[in-house]
Amino acid sequence: MKNFYKPGLRMSIIRLHLYLIKFLADILIFIISFIGKGDDNTNSDFSKGNSKTSSSRANKKSRILMLSGILFSKRAVKKKNDQQQEEQDSYGQYLSNKIYEHQLSLANREKGIKIAEDIKSKRGALRFSKGYFPYAQDLLCGFALLFIFSFLNFSSYAQAREATEPEALQVGDTVPQDLWELPIHVVNDNSKNVRLRDFRDKKIIILDFWATWCGPCINSLYKLDSLQPAFSKDVQFIPISNESAEKVKTFLDTRKIGLLSGHGNSDISKYFPYRSIPHQVWIVGEKIFATTDGINTTGENLGELISTGHVQLRNKVDNMSVDLQQPLLIGGNGGTAERLVYRSLFMKRIQADIGGISFDRGANNVLMYNVTLAMMLTRSFLYDLPLALRKENRIVFECSDSLMNTITARNLKRSSGNYQDDVAYHNWMDSNLYCYNLILNRKIPQRDALEIMKSDLKNFLLLEKGIEVKLEKRVTRTYVLQKMDSYKNLTTAGGRSSLEASNGEIFLINNYMSALVSSVSNALDRKGDPYPVTDETGIKHKIDLRLAISRIENIDQLNGALKRYGLELVLKDIPMEMIVLKEKNYN
Repeated sequence: MKNFYKPGLRMSIIRLHLYLIKFLADILIFIISFIGKGDDNTNSDFSKGNSKTSSSRANKKSRILMLSGILFSKRAVKKKNDQQQEEQDSYGQYLSNKIYEHQLSLANREKGIKIAEDIKSKRGALRFSKGYFPYAQDLLCGFALLFIFSFLNFSSYAQAREATEPEALQVGDTVPQDLWELPIHVVNDNSKNVRLRDFRDKKIIILDFWATWCGPCINSLYKLDSLQPAFSKDVQFIPISNESAEKVKTFLDTRKIGLLSGHGNSDISKYFPYRSIPHQVWIVGEKIFATTDGINTTGENLGELISTGHVQLRNKVDNMSVDLQQPLLIGGNGGTAERLVYRSLFMKRIQADIGGISFDRGANNVLMYNVTLAMMLTRSFLYDLPLALRKENRIVFECSDSLMNTITARNLKRSSGNYQDDVAYHNWMDSNLYCYNLILNRKIPQRDALEIMKSDLKNFLLLEKGIEVKLEKRVTRTYVLQKMDSYKNLTTAGGRSSLEASNGEIFLINNYMSALVSSVSNALDRKGDPYPVTDETGIKHKIDLRLAISRIENIDQLNGALKRYGLELVLKDIPMEMIVLKEKNYN
């Protein structure tokens, strides 16, 4: 028990006592500062290390000892031995340090540092009686002080909070008395402070919130500076900036603006919150008459208001609920979807086992959800590569294999019912499937919408994956549909355009050759054939074609049916327009 106040003991025993020290220190400092008001000079000299008379030191010491005896113990001083003296010195130094640190943290107490340093210099006077249970009375006193100070601190905090957070004033509100008395720090007046009450005899007071970096504010200041002499009897302009006094004064002096100008507007701006400047508040009589952006502050409007008491002004609207650090329109931030004009976005996979593309030819809304980046790419290049729809064989990858796999899902192991495989499969989808949404306020041609999507996708891949996207001609192994020497001139008998299979045959009726090539390309893609398909027949008109097969299984089967019309599909290495994905740092 003798070592109770020494550091290094179990925190479970002394934690409560250390907390109480904070409150005991507060009351001790309060009483000491109250008693020491009459001899501040003595305290100052003492803190500087100057010698004092023995009587002065004795009086000061006896005064502190009396207070400490009242607070902690009324017991007589026990027999002191070397060990007790060591304990007291240790505790006294500890307590004085805590008082010193606590006082340094109290920024709202102007004498805190001075008093704390004074007490720190008087550590020798801090001696406390310690009995057999030296902490018992401390605890009882601490609990009492805890209740008292909790109540006092809460009341002070509530009052301070209420004083520093006034309610924002609106047009039509009466100016509260606190605002009339609120000091405004000015840079070009000998008094350094003015108050609105100083101009209460004016018919109009206009507060102009501005900044030295704001071009419209500067133009407005020149205008106000020219208006002030003409309306000095009835109007007072008070520009206020939140910048430093030195910066504001230098700015005004350089431009020879003589307006009475304030700086550091944090207090007064709480009554008039704004988001843009210049922000001008018109006070007429006892009420807020208007809030404007400075355009309406003209000699004509001022003269009409002075003579008639009325003038029509457009009130400035600042939406203070907008959080500019958060996305707009999310959760109503900045308004609702009715204000949306144009938006495009990418996002990670929707947590659902769905995926697809929603796209009309007259489009004002393009939606792709839970698809690979490769699918987005081929769709965005639809008009550049008509037969590349959903075909990865029109993409050249000049990047690492791992990056290629994240774009195409080429080597992804599908869900099989095995737990480990399924977890890996869904984790991959969460990381590598994306959604894209383009929203416009009117319908535009599909080609134009795809151009917007293509631009968005290029930017996204560059930022997200470090990949550049280009359309280039590359020599590529390709299935080429071409004419044979036995080609017969193909025509159409008319009718509804269609491509269908029935009765063991494929019918191309009154349709373009591109419809057949697209169907062949899709069939080969499903079979896993890696090569793209292109048409070099030169047939531009609509035709009728009947192939004696019900389903395209392979190239030989297809060529057998095409031979009847003098057509064939040949594998060649030819220059083809390709989507080239190049990793910026890929060697």
